[in-house]
Formats: sequence, structure tokens, C-alpha cells
Amino acid sequence: MLRKSKAVVLLLAVVASLLFGEPRLCWGDAADDAVVAARIVGCWASKRHDYSFQADGVWMRLGGAASGSWSVMDGLLYWGEGVYRIAFLDNHRLVLERGGDEFIFYRVERDVVVNTGR
Repeated sequence: MLRKSKAVVLLLAVVASLLFGEPRLCWGDAADDAVVAARIVGCWASKRHDYSFQADGVWMRLGGAASGSWSVMDGLLYWGEGVYRIAFLDNHRLVLERGGDEFIFYRVERDVVVNTGR
């Protein structure tokens, strides 16, 4: 009976991951950080602003003048002057935590001008 229960739980986990994507990322080394950073690259919308995270480590606020650098290390997002814990990340949603506050972002498709350094 216990063996069947474990098989059912494993099957449900596989089905859920296929339907909803990877529910949570775990970190352990630099390779994992590179995977997380690659998944963050793109445009994200929050309640306040939309942001573009570029593969070269530059972020820009869309429609505004704010920009800076970003990186991922040990499961933390270093974004501008802030450090955020990456609580959740999948193909559609990014949840960051800092100082007891939660910040939720949703992936959006946008035409973004790549930073040319000007």
C-alpha cells in the first residue's frame, strides 16, 4: 500500500510539473544561478512599473530613465542597490522578498530597445 502511495505522489508531481512548469527552483551552485539568471532575462511587470532584465546584466525601467546592473548569486537577486530573495520563479511569475515585503512580477512580451551604452 505504501509503495502505491509513493508512486501516486510521484506521478502527481510529474503531471503537475508538466502542466504548470517547475514550481520552485532550488539553488546550490553557480550553474544553478546561471539557470535562474537566464530565466529572469526578459520583461516583467509589477503593480508600479515594467522592467527589462537583459542578458548582459543590465536592467531598465520601461518608460523611465532608471537603469542599473543585476545579477543572481546563491539564490539572491542583486538588483541595483537592493538584494532580494527569489521566493518563486517560473516562466510567468517572479516573486521577490526583501525585509518582510513581497514583490510580484509577471512576464510580459514587449519590444525592448537593447541598451547600447549611450
